[in-house]
Amino acid sequence: MLVLDQPADVAGANLNTLEELRKHLARLHNLGTALRTFALTGSRTWFDWRTVWSVLATLPRDAEMFNGMAAGADTLGWAFWRSQGSLVRPFEPNWTDLGKRAGNVRNELMMEHMPGLVVAFLHHSSISSGTRGAIRHASNRQILTFVFHQAA
Repeated sequence: MLVLDQPADVAGANLNTLEELRKHLARLHNLGTALRTFALTGSRTWFDWRTVWSVLATLPRDAEMFNGMAAGADTLGWAFWRSQGSLVRPFEPNWTDLGKRAGNVRNELMMEHMPGLVVAFLHHSSISSGTRGAIRHASNRQILTFVFHQAA
C-alpha cells in the first residue's frame, strides 16, 4: 500500500494503483476465489467521481460494498454501486452516543468485518483524518488496501 503525503503525479499514481488492483483481481480469479466484500473509504472533500467510478467498474458487481455513508467519496461510491444493482452495507456513525469518536469507531467496525480489500480515496487538500484512520485500521488487520489520490 502506497500512501503519499503530496503525490507529485496524482494521475500517474492513480493509474498505477488501478493496475495493481486489476492484477490482484485477476490473481483471485485465476485462483478461483471470489471477492465477496470490499470497503470503500474516502475524504469528505473528494469530488473526482470519474476516479471513483473507474475504480468501482473494475470490481465484481456481486461483491458487497461496506460504506461509511459520509459525504464525498463515500456518497459517490454508494451512488455508483447502487446504480449497478449491487449491495451496499451501510456503516453509519453514531454521532449522538459517541460524539467526535463516532467516525473512528465506525471505521474500525467496518474493518472488523474483514472486507476482502479496501479502496480508499484520499484528498490531500483536507485533513482526511477519517480516511487516514480507516487506512490505518485496515493495515493493522493486514487488509489489502488500494489508495487513490486527489491533490486539489
